[in-house]
Amino acid sequence: MSVNKQHTLTWFSHVGKEYEVRHRGYKKFVQFRDTEKTFDWDNCSFQIARSPAKKLRIFIRGHQHRYSDYKKKIVKPTFLLTIDVSSISTPTEDKYQI
Repeated sequence: MSVNKQHTLTWFSHVGKEYEVRHRGYKKFVQFRDTEKTFDWDNCSFQIARSPAKKLRIFIRGHQHRYSDYKKKIVKPTFLLTIDVSSISTPTEDKYQI
């Protein structure tokens, strides 16, 4: 698999289900809700590669500094989204308030 090493930091948004992290003893688990939310990520890097099925594969990584109530300090969680592209269509733009 060859990966394009060029990194361009940009802003990325996606729509996904809301979730809540719950604790059961020493274990944590994620419980998804039925509602959807727009997630905004800044400082994203994009990489392009070929998937095993010979499709275009896009890796989007986002990094943000957040305060963790659990760790009681600033942490840097990483968001990773992998998209396999089989066809390309005309781009669309959705407008929403930040």
